[in-house]
Amino acid sequence: AVVRVERDGVGDSDGPHCTDLDFEAELAGYRAGLDWVVEQSWAAPLPVLFGHSLGGMIAPLLAPAGTRGIAVFGAGVGRLRDILLGTARRRAELVGMTGAALGVFVASIETVVDRVVVEGVSPAELYAERPELPAVASQWYAGDRVFGRVAAFYRQLEQRDLVSAWREVRVPVLALHGSADWVASAPDTARIAALAGEAARS
Repeated sequence: AVVRVERDGVGDSDGPHCTDLDFEAELAGYRAGLDWVVEQSWAAPLPVLFGHSLGGMIAPLLAPAGTRGIAVFGAGVGRLRDILLGTARRRAELVGMTGAALGVFVASIETVVDRVVVEGVSPAELYAERPELPAVASQWYAGDRVFGRVAAFYRQLEQRDLVSAWREVRVPVLALHGSADWVASAPDTARIAALAGEAARS
């Protein structure tokens, strides 16, 4: 049996739209879904979790609730700040940005991520202070939103220690990576397998 847990306000899920929820609220929804599956008589005693992209970052946080394995695809690991900067650099390189232009772009994105995701300043407040920054990030960081979601979602995820979460996983782990994936890196996938220990492979 396969059970897909949808975000609040998406598909068959009730509640406010997921773009208005913070990370802790979304995590609680996935945890409730896992708890529900565990209680069903037709389901295996312990499920195998599959997480794609952000779901792969959430999977190790759910593992203690009761699983017999985890598979993730295209998942980052480490501080969200570093994951976002790596993604921005890889995308810029793919579209042909090099040299000084690439350096200026990455430095600008680093300022935005540090101020908004790490320090908690809203994009609107940051752009009022640094009007030159919207040219490189306004499509992703605007008003009180980051990638269309409330900025609090990313601030809370930044505070999560995903490295420690993977180290505490005690079930088999399969970490997968697409060769053309620029959002998550191949080294991230290998690092997940290394952190999860002897029962993991990538």
